[in-house]
Amino acid sequence: MTADLNENEVVYWVNSMKKECVGVGPMQCLQIQKGEDLEPGGWSLFYDNIAGFEYESGYIYRLIVREDEIPPEQRPADTSSIRYTLVSVLDKEPDTKLRLNDLWVLERVGGETLVLENERMRPRMELNLRDMAVMGFDGCNNYRGAIQRVDASELVFGPLASTRKACIDMRIPAQFGANLDLVRSYTIKGTQLSLNDGEGRELLGFQKTD
Repeated sequence: MTADLNENEVVYWVNSMKKECVGVGPMQCLQIQKGEDLEPGGWSLFYDNIAGFEYESGYIYRLIVREDEIPPEQRPADTSSIRYTLVSVLDKEPDTKLRLNDLWVLERVGGETLVLENERMRPRMELNLRDMAVMGFDGCNNYRGAIQRVDASELVFGPLASTRKACIDMRIPAQFGANLDLVRSYTIKGTQLSLNDGEGRELLGFQKTD
């Protein structure tokens, strides 16, 4: 529903996690978008404070914020020329994608249970949504890469970089890496994570681990 705005009022979206940034010194910044429509991956760092807004991580907010120009003679040095004040909270919804933000151990490949003689060779994955990063072990090498896009159901990884150790059997590492390239969506049921292709077919199935 379109917000009813008065003069100097703007719709703000606030992301469910802050992100490290550097202002006067290292700090944690809000991630925001402005406007009625929320764009996946469209977040920008917000270095100021919104007066009256009590932030709680884990939720996506839709706010009305008033932006008031501060006269130069009233503005301290090295501060913003805009004063941001919360008018109202339109929505506050739990961010369901944060369930991805965990450690996962591979149980299935292409829908088939993965049976290994040596459990130390079982691939695993860590998803870090704060840094938009994926990392882990493919059964032979450690890997790391970026999360390009993620929302309530979509998940797309960027190119992965890995160490270059050669193992006797590279079939599982090769299949694991190839399948990660094809991931376009995900589903979570309890402690089970399925990474799926563009048609919704499971490529890799994981169990959450502590």
